[in-house]
Amino acid sequence: MVDQPWEEWIREETDPRSAFGKPEALDDLLIVDVSQKSVAGIVCTAFLAELGAEILKVEPPGGDPARNWGPPGFTHHGEGLAYLAEGRNKYYITLNLESEEGRDAFRQLARRADAVVEAYTPGRMDAWGIGYRQLSAENPGLIYVLNNRGDDWRGDWITTQWTNASFRPLAWWSKTDLARPIDQFTSRDGRGQFFAPPRGYAVYVLK
Repeated sequence: MVDQPWEEWIREETDPRSAFGKPEALDDLLIVDVSQKSVAGIVCTAFLAELGAEILKVEPPGGDPARNWGPPGFTHHGEGLAYLAEGRNKYYITLNLESEEGRDAFRQLARRADAVVEAYTPGRMDAWGIGYRQLSAENPGLIYVLNNRGDDWRGDWITTQWTNASFRPLAWWSKTDLARPIDQFTSRDGRGQFFAPPRGYAVYVLK
């Protein structure tokens, strides 16, 4: 083993350009993260990136306000250290989802994606025509990651392409409740109720 300074070693080991040369559990998965101002969202996709998923972070014009998060006075090129730490291993693009052009571009991304992560208030994505009900019609295999901003466990009814199937939680996090989400099942028409913990997220995968 050739001796080299730690900072050089860690830079080589964590270089995003070489990340896809190493086999990982979630290789070949594309996840589109459109969450904003959400600790759960950026931490969720940071974990998924660590497992090998390709993360495409969609930010509004001007950037995600979370870029300012971190200990006061500790920034790098104007960005908070907390965001830099959890923003690792991701690709970034800018889309204005308040415009029809931005929503059209997002739909094209969602058609290719394996999962979408979002943290808007309930109903916002649906009102824009890019919620799960609309996106899953074009990409039936799309997994929608629940990101709950409330103080209680919340379950959403989702129609999937899998009938009479069982799902297990792959990853989850909550600021207040770290209990494991229970396995969920879909009916013969593919519908199932999937829960997320308070102020956190849950990612489910097919068993």
